[in-house]
Amino acid sequence: MLDIDFRAVVDIRNGRGLRIRVLQRLATELFKRFKWVSSRNFGLGVPELLQEAGRIEADLTIVHLEGGLWIAKKLLETHRNVGVDFDDHPATVIANR
Repeated sequence: MLDIDFRAVVDIRNGRGLRIRVLQRLATELFKRFKWVSSRNFGLGVPELLQEAGRIEADLTIVHLEGGLWIAKKLLETHRNVGVDFDDHPATVIANR
């Protein structure tokens, strides 16, 4: 049987995730002002997703969009199996119009 784990890692509904929102805003401001890049610049909760991917030790991790590429790079550095799915990326949709 195929064992798939699909669940939210970061929940920011109804005031939850204040710490993550603050860190996200800080990363955005640091990039705007000083061009300082962090994993948070690639999307909401990216470091938390990497932490969860490391915790579950999946046989294969499939990533999607910009934050996923950062996660894939980090997982590959630890010799983990990674797949990348970009078939419905907005740039692809625009190019096909």
